[in-house]
Formats: sequence, structure tokens, C-alpha cells
Amino acid sequence: MGKSLKRLAENSQLVGWVIATCLKALGTTLRFEVDDRSGMLGDPGMREPVIWAAWHNRVLMLPELYRAVLPDRHGSVMTSASRDGEIIAEVMARYGAGSVRGSSSKKARGALVGAVNVVRKGGDLVVTPDGPRGPRYEMQPGLIKIAQLTGAPIFPIGMRPRVSWRLEKSWDRLHIPRPFSTVEVTLGPLQKIGRDADCEVERLRVEQLMIEINGGSD
Repeated sequence: MGKSLKRLAENSQLVGWVIATCLKALGTTLRFEVDDRSGMLGDPGMREPVIWAAWHNRVLMLPELYRAVLPDRHGSVMTSASRDGEIIAEVMARYGAGSVRGSSSKKARGALVGAVNVVRKGGDLVVTPDGPRGPRYEMQPGLIKIAQLTGAPIFPIGMRPRVSWRLEKSWDRLHIPRPFSTVEVTLGPLQKIGRDADCEVERLRVEQLMIEINGGSD
């Protein structure tokens, strides 16, 4: 697997283009049913930055959801410093998004600084808070720290494909929605985290909200 990822990373621009093209083709067949509890769709003039939060195994649906419901917002995605993170960064570039490289497990300090800078400059930030290695549906504290440092609210996103394939051998059991299927989406209430709030209490609270709007911890 390591050698395969290395070969792919060496051609990351081409691989990123291929994956993005496939996602866009799939996206044209998907139907998103959106329950907006955030107020984001009802306030198109809202330009303050937010921190998107989506579970790692829903990540394939996120670019097309963005393109379908909130295409006017701009920002960057936090990806791992690994080879697969390089490919993800190339995919997101095809959607007009930047990337912040690093994670809780590698180059964490640089990633935190980069993430904070994105938000402070007015851009949205996208985080998969249980990535890049899990455990699945267990939120890492970095999301809460970024929200505290920037004052930007967390934008929790739930995506529940009615029909999907699952990668059973991957740690996150990745969802791949089937063509022409419906994805139920919940845009959760924006979560402001006080600068002096207890990080662990807030982490557990937002984690539970994420589990609820994603239909549980399957």
C-alpha cells in the first residue's frame, strides 16, 4: 500500500484531476435533501468565516454538497501531511479550495497555525475532526482549539446517503453514495466556542451533535 500511494503521489496532479472528474460526474446524479438548521442558506449575505466539520467517511460527498448548496463560499481544507493528503489537496484544488497540510498526528503545530491564518483572513476552513486515522466518529481536540483561537463558529454537517457502498476494510468504513441516490443532509446549528470554555466538555458536546445529525455511530 505504501509503494502504491507513493506512486500515486508522484502523479498527484493527474490523480487529483481523475478523482475530481469522477466525483463531479457522480454529483450530477445525486439528489441532496437539505435540512438547514444553521441558517446559512437563508442568509446568503453571511460572509463571516465558519469551520465546516464533517466525518472522514463522508468526505467524498462534501465537494458536491458544497457545489450544490453553498458554492459562493471560499476557503481551505485541512488535509494530512501524508501522501494521500497530497492527492486530496489536488482534488480540492479542482473545486477551487485551498489546502492546509498537516494533522493531529503529523506537523500538527504548522497545521494549526495555517488553519488559524485561513480563518483570520476571512476564509472558511473544512475539517474532518476524526481524521486522518481515527478512531471513527471520535473528534480530535484540534477543531475546538481552532474555534477558540479564531472565534469562528463550527458548522457541523451531517450526510446520510440512503444507498451507498462501504469500504469495510478502511478504518472509517468510507461511504461511496451510489449513482442516482439521495443524500439526506443536515446543516447543523452553528456552534460558538468560548475562548475560556473547557475544551474537553466542548469536544464531547460537539462530537455528540455530529453523531446525532449523521444518524448515529454505525
